[in-house]
Amino acid sequence: MAKYVFPGADASCPLYWVTKQLETAGFEVRSQETVGVHYSATIDRWYKNWMKNKDKIVKSYGKRWFRLWQVFLGWSVIIARQGSSTCFQIVAHKNRNGFDRTKLIQKQK
Repeated sequence: MAKYVFPGADASCPLYWVTKQLETAGFEVRSQETVGVHYSATIDRWYKNWMKNKDKIVKSYGKRWFRLWQVFLGWSVIIARQGSSTCFQIVAHKNRNGFDRTKLIQKQK
């Protein structure tokens, strides 16, 4: 992946490391959610669209490029769905004094 699909990317960062980087930079982490299974459904739609457009892609980019992404997308669906890889959704806020922490709490009548 790091060589052909996303050069220089590192998808192996654990959640605690990402959270620590955010907090060190002055962010307040509001919530974290593991969305890997949901993300696998998104990737599956990308994969099906990729396969549906095979002829156009091969014509524009060649068989090698098509096959590379076919394998990457298919593999990504599987590992995200089974839990071998995941995706996190993190909500963080930089300006702690400018954020209304009560806005999601129901007001009493």
